Amino acid sequence: MLLLIERLSKLKSGFILFALIHAGSSYGQLKFFITPSFNFKTAIAFVDPASLNNTQKNIFENQYFYQPYAVAFNSRIIKHPAFSYGISLGLMNKSGSRFMQLSFHKDVANYKASSFFRSYYDEAHFGYGMTYYGIGISRITLNYSFRILDNHSFMKSWFSVGAGAFINRNDWTTIFPQEWNLPVSSNGDMLLRTYVQPFQERRINAFVKIGFENDFYWKKKYLVSLNAFFIQGLGTISRIEYVHEYTINGEFVHSGTGLMSRGSGFYWEVSRRFQVFPIKKTKNKMAE
Repeated sequence: MLLLIERLSKLKSGFILFALIHAGSSYGQLKFFITPSFNFKTAIAFVDPASLNNTQKNIFENQYFYQPYAVAFNSRIIKHPAFSYGISLGLMNKSGSRFMQLSFHKDVANYKASSFFRSYYDEAHFGYGMTYYGIGISRITLNYSFRILDNHSFMKSWFSVGAGAFINRNDWTTIFPQEWNLPVSSNGDMLLRTYVQPFQERRINAFVKIGFENDFYWKKKYLVSLNAFFIQGLGTISRIEYVHEYTINGEFVHSGTGLMSRGSGFYWEVSRRFQVFPIKKTKNKMAE
């Protein structure tokens, strides 16, 4: 029995040693890189179902909401005017056919709302555009890409899938108030103000990602990557109420339209991978 135990122990030690040697060999075949990037976002927002009546069933379409003495309008698709940025750490296999990345990026949860109204003594409508481009959030992504096209003289293309989480660290109250004190009827009714009222939603919201990455080359030298992908949030990361406040028949009236964001949207990205290990020995070697 003792002899059997000794043999099993040696066999186990040999197996562990073989596994460590194999792991070390596999590790040496990997290429590690760092990737800075920046992107523009075309975001998707939708209407809070609580703001809809029985004739407005589709929360994903642009909607008009008839407030007292005003018409409010929400936009479904919002083009964010500024770019966001991030950094990724990744590893690629020896053949350069696939890679994984862990990324951290700045992002936004977007809305856009407007309303139109007029004073009772003026035939022309005032157009008040509440253009609100959203709250800042963070995005953490684990991404897997595999090569679908390889033309070293011009371009490599990758199909990319991933998953991750949005992180909402904002803690806020009323923002962007606009005072009007505008008479809207002959009996003294007035539009007092309009503003956006944020509501705290989930601090962390999961998402899934799908897209394409394209590496471009010049004289077989890797230059830059242009990427396009879509992210779908799996829950509501932020919600706001677009508020109109009135005095009507001498009473205060609060009238609001709810808008929501899951952080979803289309992204248009520019990035560049820099290999950090193993260190290249020749300058003419093509980057993967």
